[in-house]
This record gives sequence, C-alpha cells and structure tokens, in this order.
Amino acid sequence: MYIFSLFSNHSTIEKVLGILAIIAIFVSFKGATRTFQIISIVFLIAGFILFFTNPYPLYSLPNYFTSTALLLSLLYFLPYINNMIQIGRYDTDLKNLLKLRANHLGKIYYRSSLIAYVLCLFVFFSSITIVHGVVKDVTKQANQQIIDKLSSQSILRSFALANVWSPIEIFIALTVTITGVSYFELFPWALLFSILLLLIDWVYGWFKY
Repeated sequence: MYIFSLFSNHSTIEKVLGILAIIAIFVSFKGATRTFQIISIVFLIAGFILFFTNPYPLYSLPNYFTSTALLLSLLYFLPYINNMIQIGRYDTDLKNLLKLRANHLGKIYYRSSLIAYVLCLFVFFSSITIVHGVVKDVTKQANQQIIDKLSSQSILRSFALANVWSPIEIFIALTVTITGVSYFELFPWALLFSILLLLIDWVYGWFKY
C-alpha cells in the first residue's frame, strides 16, 4: 500500500496507512522492550502536543503517522538483501579479503571499515549486519570482547561517515532542501570531510588494536 501510494498520491490510501500505523503501535507496544516503549511514549506525547497546539482538524491525525513507512519498508527488505549476498557467496569473498595476510587486528579494523563504507552506499543498513557477521567469523580465535568493540567501532563509524555525503541519506536531502544549496556544491566538501575522518579513524584503529 505504501509503494502504491508513492505513485498514486491518493489521500484515502494515505489515511488508511495512517490508521494501520496507529493500530500497529497498540499491537506491537506490549511486545517491545522497555527502552523502545519509553522512547515511543516520549515521541508520541511530543507529537500530540505539537498536533493539538496547532489548528489541525482531528480527522487529519492519521496522515502524520505515515512518515515512518519508508523506513519500515526498507527494514522489511533487509533480510532479502542479506540472503542475496549469501546466495551469491559474496560473504565468502569478504571473509577471504579480511583474512588475507591479516596478522594484525589493525588490518582487520581498516579493512572492515572500508568494506562497510563501500557497502553502505549500495545496501545501506544491511551492510552493518553483513560486515559484522564476516568479522566475527574471521576472528573466532580472538578475544570476543575486543572483537565486538573493534567491529562495532569500525562498522558504525564508517557507516556514519559514508552517510555524510550519500545522496540517499535523508539528512543530506533535508540540508539541500532547507538551505537551497545544490547537492553538487555540497558534495566535494562533504566527501573530503568524510575521507579525512575515515583516514584518521584507520590510523586510530591501527594503533589501538
């Protein structure tokens, strides 16, 4: 319904999606962890305050529950992307790349960081789980606590730095829309900033691990 609404731009479909989203909150709330329950309550209260302090009609409330549909659609497709990578045995190629003359954890750090940086541009969130699984498989004999720290730092930092200039990142789109600056004017500076911080992070990872 969400994908269809993108092409039809039909108000009735958007309203139905909003109503389904409200129902989904009540259905899933009990099964969520305490952290997500608290976060949900805080955001819902903030949203209701903003809604009722503005002159919006009550019947338009469901329309404001559809903004997360894009994110939910993306998360729904992530397992399929992961399966495609396993079927194509790309995860095996990544393991071989990480293992190649990897006699120092610093090498694994910058290699996993580079792989996550590149994959993020194509498979977005799915790159986190893919690279994390590969790193854990390659470093079975190492101290698990150190490896968890290594993989989380290298993957999440490179993921964040790739999103500094990625055109599919929502914050980049918002920045371009709000400021009116062309993406192509922003791109070289954002890319330079991203690569410089990535290189600094690799030096940090080499000496730390």
